[in-house]
Amino acid sequence: MRREELAEELLEEDMLALETIDGVMVDEKVEAEAKEEEEEELEDPRDKDKETVIYLRPLVDIANAWATGEQPSDDDIASLAPLVTAIHLKDRDLAANRTVPLGDGNVPWPAELRRLLGGVTTGEVLASIETHCPQDSRNATARSIAGLRRIAAEIGVEVV
Repeated sequence: MRREELAEELLEEDMLALETIDGVMVDEKVEAEAKEEEEEELEDPRDKDKETVIYLRPLVDIANAWATGEQPSDDDIASLAPLVTAIHLKDRDLAANRTVPLGDGNVPWPAELRRLLGGVTTGEVLASIETHCPQDSRNATARSIAGLRRIAAEIGVEVV
């Protein structure tokens, strides 16, 4: 392509195309730019030219606190609850110093879950059942799931 033809083509692209609509001159290029800006505003700003932000959230393990003799205070739970999206569930036999299936130990799970879930800000909390029960490894998971269902029914929470 010759230089003159290229220059003419670029000039044509840059020229404003004017059109008369109901007696009013309309600048099509300006309208197109305004439409593009409007579409850009509708895009989710997190999806465009932004670094990926990674959030670390606490994974609450209330039974670990009970195992150490440091039951979480109301202030501890109140400060953690709004950040919680996941929880470890297990129970402890404090006298024997061992993990037992959920609902079979000394952790007052209905009360603890009411405290925690009362302050969460999400509609769903992932519950990871830990069954570190070498004394009953074959049945610990089934017993913990049954325990979770009993506790959930008691406090009015749905297990999905």
